[in-house]
Amino acid sequence: MHFKKEVYKKISITALLIVVFGMSFTIIRNDILHIINTVVPVRESKDLLLQQKEKIEDFEYFFDSVVNSMPMIDDYSELYGVSFRERKGKYLEIINSTKSDYEFYVAMSAIASDIPSFHTDVIEPSTVNALHCYNSKNLAENRELIAKNKYWESLAISGAAQKTFKKYRVFEYVDGDYIYSPSKSKEEVEENDNQAVELKSINGSSPDEFIKENISIFKLHYDGKHKKPFRYYIVFNCDNGNEVSVEMRTKDGDVAIQKSYVNLLCEMQFIDESMADVVEEFIHEQDSVSYIKINSLTANTGKELNNKMKSLKYDNVIIDMRDNYGGNKELAEKNIYPMLYSEKFKSKSVWYMPITTTNKKVYDNILNRIISNIRITEKSPYSEIGEKIYSATDEHQYEGRIDHNKNVIIITSCGPGSAADRFVSDLKNEELAVLVGNNTGGEGLGFSFMAESMPNSGLIYIYMPCGAQNPDGTDNSVYGTAPNYYVSQSKDDYIKASNTDIHDDYSAFLKNDTIYQWCVDYLKHKTYYVNNK
Repeated sequence: MHFKKEVYKKISITALLIVVFGMSFTIIRNDILHIINTVVPVRESKDLLLQQKEKIEDFEYFFDSVVNSMPMIDDYSELYGVSFRERKGKYLEIINSTKSDYEFYVAMSAIASDIPSFHTDVIEPSTVNALHCYNSKNLAENRELIAKNKYWESLAISGAAQKTFKKYRVFEYVDGDYIYSPSKSKEEVEENDNQAVELKSINGSSPDEFIKENISIFKLHYDGKHKKPFRYYIVFNCDNGNEVSVEMRTKDGDVAIQKSYVNLLCEMQFIDESMADVVEEFIHEQDSVSYIKINSLTANTGKELNNKMKSLKYDNVIIDMRDNYGGNKELAEKNIYPMLYSEKFKSKSVWYMPITTTNKKVYDNILNRIISNIRITEKSPYSEIGEKIYSATDEHQYEGRIDHNKNVIIITSCGPGSAADRFVSDLKNEELAVLVGNNTGGEGLGFSFMAESMPNSGLIYIYMPCGAQNPDGTDNSVYGTAPNYYVSQSKDDYIKASNTDIHDDYSAFLKNDTIYQWCVDYLKHKTYYVNNK
């Protein structure tokens, strides 16, 4: 018996040493590659000039990996009315129509935007090194991919610099409809009596049907208030693309019909040219209400954010996270929560990952297995009975530091996801904060997203390899986290706000912010809203 114990002990020690060595080797290997790539910089790849066969192979690789590896991929179709799996033929037609590498890059970006997943995208080439997710380190230090990525980055810059489209007209989604945006459009201002106000139809189809039938650079989102999918923008141009007949309501109440074009390249140009920078973190305090806008949860914002949260004067707090793209989950726990609450609690979520070729890079990694405690299970919301799938539990600890809980409202939208979604989800579930706005982008209940590259182009894309459910049983990636109260920017306030320079005077902008004003009124008349919900 003593001999067996010694044998088991030696085996355990040996196994532990193998694990430690494997972890150390992976970390050291990537560090060494990083040093080599820094000392001996990688040259940009020459023109790839992808052949149609290579483009199709890359699309097929992307399509197969996301369809097979994302457990919630088919759940979107019921809510959005769009099945990514069933639109493969349409996507292949688009890929076959591309005539250059840049067109292929734009087309793949649009195809990825047809998946209403917060983390699923063909990433901008310049952001590769900023990725912190599964497999990102391996891709970031691969010399062949670095060379190709430099090529795509320069191609994207030159493509944007061409400014092919001299004019385009932009309609923005506002409270259930698509409203003309003169500030974002690029065209001569029309006479007031003929100026477009609202988009009514495209080729006889409603805008709601049009955005589902046609792919776009602008991602599909879900409007929980109006219970329908939407895209932030619909952009038309006067130059080229697919010809459409556009019906618009004008300022004088008439209906105008105009021949226009839709083009993915124009949409990409619009993004490069016309998308205003998001205003930086901002604090506004008035009438016993502290308002703070928080745009990210990245490590470099931690100390500054901590100081700003400490400086808030009032117990009535509005946190605006509409433009928060996420970051580090622990940052919110350490730098936001302690300045708002006295309570201590732990949140848990279980996520599930299918067994696939691309996901294999996640669960076969020893470091990932240990950190996330990834294990095999035969029961999950995403598998048939007896079908094996990997799962893990993601836990977060919150500890308050003040002696009482503040009255907290968080403004949400489909913009915040990932770490931002996790934070607002936890506070909502503990009934510590009131969420106002729209459903979040979700995907904060899993551990991380996945990065992969296409075999020929080297284009890097990301996707969510695991699924998790909200407490009410809905999928967090599909539905996000729902607010307690659905409130949208009104059309009148949208028009007023569009004439205000948000960067010059954010306080003035808030006067025309329907959602902010709703939150202020809620804090004044909380009992009324609770009793009449």
